[in-house]
Amino acid sequence: MKYYSPIYLENIKTIQEKVIDVFPKESLSEKDNLFYLPNNLDIFMNIPELKKELDNLNWTNYVHSFGFYTIQKSYGTPLHIDSGTCQYSLNIPILNCKNTFVNFYKTNTEPVKSSYMAFGRLIDYYKYNITDCVLQDKLEMTSPHVIKVKEVHNVTNINSLPRITLLIRLKKEINLDHLFQ
Repeated sequence: MKYYSPIYLENIKTIQEKVIDVFPKESLSEKDNLFYLPNNLDIFMNIPELKKELDNLNWTNYVHSFGFYTIQKSYGTPLHIDSGTCQYSLNIPILNCKNTFVNFYKTNTEPVKSSYMAFGRLIDYYKYNITDCVLQDKLEMTSPHVIKVKEVHNVTNINSLPRITLLIRLKKEINLDHLFQ
């Protein structure tokens, strides 16, 4: 099974610089955190280089939301699948992403629902026990990729600095099957 697919973005450096400019710096000192800024669609669609790349991919109308995922040094976040209706996320490395990995697993067990609050929004996800899962593949997050968020996964960051990625959640109506064949 294919869990991810690379996506070429011509203006990646400029996008990274402009995205880090809107990143709330106080979030860097916090623990691992997935969060969505209020008005995130307006904020990120107003980055011309990012909007142009989404337009070129014909994905602009399929963007559900933009989120940030920060992770401190970790040998493995909880294994989970994302909640919500989105099947895919375009993940863009923003800062300190070398030697960080998204790991994908298989399991026959059912998840346990978990939740937390971030920027006034309840974030749900479904976690798994690592002893019930088998590693299938891993992706170093050094370039943009679309990943299947309904497959069991986690993140490792063996660096001493926090890793930041921009997660572009794509609506369930988008069909990206061709990227995963």
